Amino acid sequence: MKEQLVPTKAGDANSMILQELHQLRTLIERQGQLNKPILSVEECAELLGLSTSYLYRLTSEKRIPFYKPNGKRIFFQRDEVLSWALSERITPDGELRDAIRSHANKARRR
Repeated sequence: MKEQLVPTKAGDANSMILQELHQLRTLIERQGQLNKPILSVEECAELLGLSTSYLYRLTSEKRIPFYKPNGKRIFFQRDEVLSWALSERITPDGELRDAIRSHANKARRR
């Protein structure tokens, strides 16, 4: 549970309210940015949890889909970036064991 501070003065209460409003505004803006279909480098890095320098490296190595209209700024399509991020799924050992058992049971029945 979040700890609540009790203000000692009216000015403290106002500053706390302003601080919380600022935090809410920041969260709402961030949520709106992450739902945009076209992302800037900074927005894409935040979405993926990467540094901008690493994202630039991925684009220079052409390892991530991106767009560069007029040869200037780099943009990313949100859906493509999310598909790219989820493209190399690693199968857990438990799933592999289950698949092997299922395949072996089917082979025995034949």
